[in-house]
Amino acid sequence: MRKFNIYAAVAYLSTIAFTAAAADFGSSVSADSRFQSQDKSLSEVGIPKTPVLKKTQTKATRDEVCGYYNFDSYRLTRAVQGWERTYCMPVVAPGEGDDDLILYGFWADFDYDGTPISAVEAKFDYEKQQVIIPAGASLGTYGEYSAYIYVSDWNTDRMLDEPIILNYDAENKGMTYYCEPQPSGDRPVSCLIVTSYPDAVGKVIDQGVDFIAAIEMYKYNGTMTLTDVTHSSDGQSLLYIDTAEDSFTVRNFGNRGFRTSIKFNVNYTAGTCTAQPTLCHKDFKFDDGNVMDLHYAGGDGGPITGTLEKRTDSDMYDVHIPSWTLYNVKEGKAKVEFRDSYLSVPLKGNSSVDSAMTDDTDAPVEYYTLQGIRIADPEKGSLVIRRQGQDVRLFIRR
Repeated sequence: MRKFNIYAAVAYLSTIAFTAAAADFGSSVSADSRFQSQDKSLSEVGIPKTPVLKKTQTKATRDEVCGYYNFDSYRLTRAVQGWERTYCMPVVAPGEGDDDLILYGFWADFDYDGTPISAVEAKFDYEKQQVIIPAGASLGTYGEYSAYIYVSDWNTDRMLDEPIILNYDAENKGMTYYCEPQPSGDRPVSCLIVTSYPDAVGKVIDQGVDFIAAIEMYKYNGTMTLTDVTHSSDGQSLLYIDTAEDSFTVRNFGNRGFRTSIKFNVNYTAGTCTAQPTLCHKDFKFDDGNVMDLHYAGGDGGPITGTLEKRTDSDMYDVHIPSWTLYNVKEGKAKVEFRDSYLSVPLKGNSSVDSAMTDDTDAPVEYYTLQGIRIADPEKGSLVIRRQGQDVRLFIRR
């Protein structure tokens, strides 16, 4: 399994970025195993449905789209299992033009040394809030294999002259693609295909590495450790945290999804933070067939309370939540119990990597490798960290 330690790789960013406990997160499928050509054959498939999201008037700029993402894709490659999930952790960085983006690690993650296995150039349409990847864009070359991505007509296997469009949701800080299902619901009208055939627009291609029905990419800027008492397991959750003067809001709390948020109010004098019971899952269906609403709550269905402690050398606060649950109000019972959850929050001045930077146009430019080692002059084509004053971003030397 290929792994990419995001916090080790961009250690130098911690001077201004949202920092959290270091953790290894890996791609679930190695690059080598991805490149095993698979026929498009399905006996039965359940296509992920486009979620219903509340409408928002908020629009993100190109630079606000940039950042660290987790990437889930659902692929139509196994006749028995229907569709299956793959996972990686791309980095979205600005390109040369005002509307240019580069998606590093898109679809195929990063190698052991932090080098992106795949990189794809895209455009950002501010008015439509869309990330647009051209038809047949190269995803990179791995050993003897090259990969290209297309929109494919499901019935004819013809590669369409259509861009891959990821819709950006500024409210939830994520970008998504969902294929349109046919009326029968068991086949898509079209899907994304990753294949080794270049310049294939208009051609019939019925074999590929991935037939992708859905993509969900959501931004993160921190981590959370958690212990699931009910299922006797430990884990980590990638978070996106927004902060205010006396509160912070967390997305993907407890790994329950980036479209759900929970707000904690802060009492600096008491050194505590408190969240009121918050709906987490509407009509959640358990394996036994029971359907119920689940709330983030304390063990008795009341508020969740944690402690916070300020670090001596920064504005970061370490937050400890001793206990919380997924609670069914109708039953008056906790369905899943958690203990000892930890996260770090930048209160008193947001130091998130996504925050607006001060104007440092006169400051000297410095370059660092993804491992945080300073270098004088990056090699052409290399991906590095560029720092000018407080402006720190990923940069590719042209």
